[in-house]
Amino acid sequence: MQVGDRLAYRPAEPLTVILYPRRQFVELTASPYWAGGLFDGKLHLALESLQGARAATEEAVTHEYTHAVIDQLSAGRAPAWLNEGLALEFAARGTSVLQEEIASIRPDLMPLRSLHDSFLLLPPAAVRIAYVESRVAVRDLLAHQGLDRVRRLLRMLAGDQDFARVFETVMG
Repeated sequence: MQVGDRLAYRPAEPLTVILYPRRQFVELTASPYWAGGLFDGKLHLALESLQGARAATEEAVTHEYTHAVIDQLSAGRAPAWLNEGLALEFAARGTSVLQEEIASIRPDLMPLRSLHDSFLLLPPAAVRIAYVESRVAVRDLLAHQGLDRVRRLLRMLAGDQDFARVFETVMG
């Protein structure tokens, strides 16, 4: 299912997509070496993340496009863990690796409140943990609360900056 269908939203205006060779992507976006894309109002993608198997290309584009939609739906107020978790979940092709990753990070879990800001600011050792934890949190949220409530959460964040209050209102 497409991102727009799942979130019941389509951007009103076309999105700008900029493709870069890897070195230029890192230099011009000030992204860490591990990033393959970035959304800052425009979709910035390293060409290397789009080369190879069609499925990998679709995953990279879907991931970054999900960030764009979430940003517009929430007026940029979705916490990083929710934004990244949804992008990972919507772009995901499988779940078997996720179970192995969960087991490997369990001792190093971080509180979700510590994952509200951009993962680009995290120390390299914490990045993988933050992504896995975000995906698990979003998967659990979707399983127990449903996609309708997650959509409502994103829309309500656009009008209220207090994530805790909006989350409690929507999720009970």
